[in-house]
Amino acid sequence: MDLQFLKRNKDDDLSDILALLKAHDLALDPDISLIISAHTPDGAVVGCGGIAGDVVKALAIVPEFRGETVALPLMTEIVATAWELGEKDLFLYTKPDNEEMFSHCGFMTLARVPGTAVLMENNKQRLVTFCDALKKERREGSNIAGLVMRCDPFTYGHRFLAETAAAENDWVHLFLMQEDASLLPFKERLSMVLEGTADIPNLTVHPGSVYIISRAAFPGSYLHDPATLERAYTGIDVQIFRKYIAPALGITSRYVGTEPFSAITSLYTTDMDFWLKTECLAAPALKFHQLPLLEQKGIPISTSRVRGLWREQGLDALQPLVPASTLEHLKNLEPPTE
Repeated sequence: MDLQFLKRNKDDDLSDILALLKAHDLALDPDISLIISAHTPDGAVVGCGGIAGDVVKALAIVPEFRGETVALPLMTEIVATAWELGEKDLFLYTKPDNEEMFSHCGFMTLARVPGTAVLMENNKQRLVTFCDALKKERREGSNIAGLVMRCDPFTYGHRFLAETAAAENDWVHLFLMQEDASLLPFKERLSMVLEGTADIPNLTVHPGSVYIISRAAFPGSYLHDPATLERAYTGIDVQIFRKYIAPALGITSRYVGTEPFSAITSLYTTDMDFWLKTECLAAPALKFHQLPLLEQKGIPISTSRVRGLWREQGLDALQPLVPASTLEHLKNLEPPTE
């Protein structure tokens, strides 16, 4: 079996690979930088996989070539190549019918949405190490809340959600997503959150981790229906939180705000309640609290609204919507272009 390496930024012919992916209801996400393909002696493409940072995507293998014939050498090469690129710990997104095949290639399952998606990884100790570190941040109390935010930028709406959770619980753990796809750099967003919540005594701000699943890393092109894709993402994301993060910190509830201007976020919160409480997971159920966004003059203070006003009217229009500490950070940053 011949393995070939193709870079997305070159003029390599990807037509055979694209045809194989299409036959498996897959496509190439734009963040895939390198594709490794397996070919028979006569040149036919019978398998492929793409590398996007620490995520393996676009995995397709012709059924009769699965197993040790193609899957094992292909995955071995993908892992070795990722290692050379500085990514030794890898996530793998695939469909449920491929789960057993990739488990034989050294990947273990973290979460699955039946009939839709499976998240696997190749380092069995990384999650254990992560949870052990979280356990050192546990706080006493029977009511412990969890928040996951992007804060792009941090607004009075985010502040209201954190304040409410803090008032209703013994402690709050706020996770800030680290994804690079955000408008503002993570360092700036983290400073905004730390400064904007500094006076809330029973709150810990955690820099997000690879286990706070990012939509940017989720394979958006292997499920072509947007609603199905969003439900797959929600299922994976919330399962990771409920099965591993919440038990490590003793979290008993999850708080989210509504987002009337974002259909994606609205769909996310609709499905979250199921995954936090369903009995199909071997993990304690969590309470679900969805709060209406704080309003200013009858209009919800949403991140999308803040970004729009910043772009169209400048920073002065944001004064009623964001803390002074956020404004100070935004003065040194460029407004969004869209």
